[in-house]
Amino acid sequence: MPRYRYPFVLLQVPNVLRPILFTLGIGIGSFYLAGFLNRREFQDLSQNAGRPLTSVNEAFAARKLLEQANAQKEVNWLQKHVPLSLVKLYATVKTKWLNTSDGQRAAVLVTGLNLTVFVAWQVPKAGVSLWLAKTFLHHPLSGRSYTLLTSAFSHNAFWHVALNMIALQGFIRATSDYLATKQSTNPVWRADNPDRHIRADPNPIYRTLAFYVTAATVSSLGSHLANALTLMRKASGPTFAAARASLRPSLGASGAVYALATLTALSFPETSVNLFLVVPIPITIGMSGIVALDVAGVLLRWKMFDHFAHLGGAAFGAAYFYGAPRYREWITKRRRGEGVRSR
Repeated sequence: MPRYRYPFVLLQVPNVLRPILFTLGIGIGSFYLAGFLNRREFQDLSQNAGRPLTSVNEAFAARKLLEQANAQKEVNWLQKHVPLSLVKLYATVKTKWLNTSDGQRAAVLVTGLNLTVFVAWQVPKAGVSLWLAKTFLHHPLSGRSYTLLTSAFSHNAFWHVALNMIALQGFIRATSDYLATKQSTNPVWRADNPDRHIRADPNPIYRTLAFYVTAATVSSLGSHLANALTLMRKASGPTFAAARASLRPSLGASGAVYALATLTALSFPETSVNLFLVVPIPITIGMSGIVALDVAGVLLRWKMFDHFAHLGGAAFGAAYFYGAPRYREWITKRRRGEGVRSR
């Protein structure tokens, strides 16, 4: 996350509580929404099939069939209202979309949003630049919490957006595969068997996007808290003014990409990566080396990148890998009444 100048009035000291609450809200809200959308889609698929679905794989298959049927209806409607050339173009694009994996779809959505903001940064108008700076840069002293999230979709340099989006393509697909694989091993809740209260995700893209959005916010929070604590330690000293003036806003998806890469390394440790390297190396070695560089950047106070954001993203990826399965197991036991004491 490179740093840039911030053209607005700043607070004297950074706020800590509101960014933490905002991050918690984003995390809880996004995963709750992902679960809600999956439950609703699963119910719709079961209703469309005319019977309870019995496995996640069956839900995947039912979803694909429904998507194809809906696409055919759309093409049939277009044939009556638009020129044939446009119908063929739409059918080609739609077919390609239907044949992509959920991970690829997530990559397209996230990359598209990042590229849209990047293009906006290139508009040579002062009003646009000021709005982007206010909305898509996060400064620890701005008083804005929502920029913890929006800044993670913001790049104004081509090399920055290119590197992040290239890295994102493989890691977000692997993350989606991990989430889908974990869900496919779980039994599905069925109305005729109330004892089987296990979540089923027929569409992993929802949880993949929830993971990404939360990771982006957590990584920004890591940078925010590090800067806030540094400034607070100097609040009563003669170096406070200099420390406050040295703070710069940050932007970029690097922290979120770190979270994706960390989850990929932990869930698929046998994978090798050759991103920007001639010789492929095991992903665990690659990630260990990159994290070590960021730790060195923190200790040596390197200023080129936002190392705390990188480490915050990596920490979230590891926390999700180790914590999410235990949380799901705990929820499952509570729903089944296991390990619950009566008072």
